Amino acid sequence: MMQFDMYEFLYIAHIDGRVVPHIWLGTDASWTNVIEEWPGVRKAWHEWRHAYSKGFKAYVDQKVDQAERGE
Repeated sequence: MMQFDMYEFLYIAHIDGRVVPHIWLGTDASWTNVIEEWPGVRKAWHEWRHAYSKGFKAYVDQKVDQAERGE
């Protein structure tokens, strides 16, 4: 879950304009791949999503939903 913590930190910094864009783009692309390729990560997200901020939950939920639908 510490990896999700880091992802959330960068997500919030990105939204607030406090992170260099290419760092956010690289991190987000990497996490998108992890979410798509690793069902265990999606399972962990479902179990622990309650611990994260509303905006971040919605963002990751969308990625998880797309991965589970095979998009």
